[in-house]
Amino acid sequence: RAVLLGRAAHVPDTTVTPVGRMAILRELVTSTLVYQPGAAQREVQAMTELVQRVPAFQLNLGTNWAQIPQVIRQTLDELTGSVSR
Repeated sequence: RAVLLGRAAHVPDTTVTPVGRMAILRELVTSTLVYQPGAAQREVQAMTELVQRVPAFQLNLGTNWAQIPQVIRQTLDELTGSVSR
């Protein structure tokens, strides 16, 4: 439903902020090429298509780890109009 780019925020609360699709794609491709040097054009094309189809966000990971899953769930629920339980 979305691409979330995790970043350590060094603050207690986890937040989600919109981020440009190109920033997300740059991070995905760079990390893929670093950790999977044999990644082919097909994988990069799949990432490009994914980033074009779904919204992109930066997940600012706070130090209160217990709230991270709830922030992710709330973000996904808001995208689909669901109510988190």
